[in-house]
Amino acid sequence: MMLRLRVEKMVCGHCVKAITEAMQAADSQAQVNVRLDDKIVEISSTKGEDEIITIIADAGYSAELINESFA
Repeated sequence: MMLRLRVEKMVCGHCVKAITEAMQAADSQAQVNVRLDDKIVEISSTKGEDEIITIIADAGYSAELINESFA
């Protein structure tokens, strides 16, 4: 599943690292692409939408789904 999320409180490289590491700890095959200037995280993962949002929340960030999924 590929999701695009907005993470408003993501403001620095530490934030990017925390989110990326949390996702990859939960799913070693996850691919995470971050656009820090836009506060956008694109994630390709075997995890479902709710799981991904929870993983990001557990890392200390609130994520909002921008769209269901994209190719």
